[in-house]
Amino acid sequence: MVETVTQLIRVIATTTGFVSPNVESRLQWQGTSIDELSRAFPPSEIFGADPLEQKEIEDGFIITRYTFERQQPNGEWEEIDDPRRRITPMTAFERAIDEENRRLYPGDYITWCGVCGEDDCICDEYVPDYP
Repeated sequence: MVETVTQLIRVIATTTGFVSPNVESRLQWQGTSIDELSRAFPPSEIFGADPLEQKEIEDGFIITRYTFERQQPNGEWEEIDDPRRRITPMTAFERAIDEENRRLYPGDYITWCGVCGEDDCICDEYVPDYP
């Protein structure tokens, strides 16, 4: 089932260059279906895998930021929070980014056991009351 809203929603990509006045905005997506938006640009919790997360190059001198807007009945646009939701399985791109993140930053993925103090153990399988 495709969820639609009565108002138009759009995604605007704004790129800021080396000098502040050097700003370029373009329409990335527009429609009334949040599901369609979510399929076209699936949100991701994996660092670096969300197609609409802020991107920086040249040490942050060039930044692309994505904003979500909803058209009001009077025709004006207002900025809104990201309306996307996860409706597709993890993509091959996300899996590749996740593998690369785990390889480059293994310390971010260590899980510490509250029972024995070791990482990646199976104590919780033997201690049923462990939170």
